[in-house]
Amino acid sequence: MSDLLIKFKLDLEYHSIIDGWLSSPHPHGPLFHRWLPNGELDAIELDTKDPKATLKVWFERQGYIHDGFVEYDKDRNEINPDILSTQGKLDTGPLFGLLVISDISDSEARSLRKNSQHPETNKHFEKRIIDLLYTPVSQFLTILRVRYGQYWIPEIEEWDSRTISAGIYINHFGFPHWSLDGGQTWDTFQNLELRFSVGKPRNTRIFESIFQRRIGEKSVAFYTAIGVTPRQSPHWLELSSCLIMDR
Repeated sequence: MSDLLIKFKLDLEYHSIIDGWLSSPHPHGPLFHRWLPNGELDAIELDTKDPKATLKVWFERQGYIHDGFVEYDKDRNEINPDILSTQGKLDTGPLFGLLVISDISDSEARSLRKNSQHPETNKHFEKRIIDLLYTPVSQFLTILRVRYGQYWIPEIEEWDSRTISAGIYINHFGFPHWSLDGGQTWDTFQNLELRFSVGKPRNTRIFESIFQRRIGEKSVAFYTAIGVTPRQSPHWLELSSCLIMDR
């Protein structure tokens, strides 16, 4: 029996429907005000409804300082935390996550490998991984998008077995990697056909409706709604005041 670790990085970048000179700068993820989550130190745990599985998600501080302002850059981690309290708008970028499934069977472990000869085990285990990822992550993003006014965050399409295989669907979560040795080595889901798609186009009227909402709920309601547990940093308890709200 082994513990399976699955790590992922989910692209949340908003892609404008208008290209060229008419387009405006767009967020790469949720926007915060005068504070940014500090990676895994500020991770929160989502409820998987499975006693043998834990799922935590977080945002990294990615970017650099330019003329006194924090500029987002996925390839740079040069943000001085002392300047965050002076920044009105801070971009977080993608959502990082780690799913840990305890005590998987030997057949499930073998099914992860390219040369697996157990197609039924493959399908069953892939469906389990989808169940553990889709609902909690989708609910988390929905709360950010609707309750906290982050309307540009894309939706994750729900799996439809009639149109896409379970194996392909897993890669909606940013080509996740897995490990069976506690994270010392990582591998891709090599037996799967790779395809990435975080969401589908949405009606612009929905954008406008959400944009016009005025948000006044407390951060406690945020955690209650999606069953998450704040970890490490007390700043997550002030999420409602740190997230950029639409006015």
